[in-house]
Amino acid sequence: MNVVEIVKVQELQCKVALESVKSSPECLRVIPDHWLKEKARLDRAYLWNVLNHYHPDWVNEITRHAYKSRFVGVVGADNENAVKVCREVAIMLESMPYLPRK
Repeated sequence: MNVVEIVKVQELQCKVALESVKSSPECLRVIPDHWLKEKARLDRAYLWNVLNHYHPDWVNEITRHAYKSRFVGVVGADNENAVKVCREVAIMLESMPYLPRK
């Protein structure tokens, strides 16, 4: 099983992930019942790792969408302060669905 570490951004809140868990019977087997209550405190790392184990395609898709919407720059807005990277590095960064654990 791959261990993932999801960046804390609004698009990747635990509430979003928990909604996906509720529709997945295999995930519900390993999620504590008290997490499904209204104001439950969730273990972020455990929740996202369970989702990544059972639904890796969904985790890749939602994290990729969140990173693209969060970290996209405005072209031409501030070109003198823009960071320039070579094509190989840009492709490598775009292909990473999550940040690796240290």
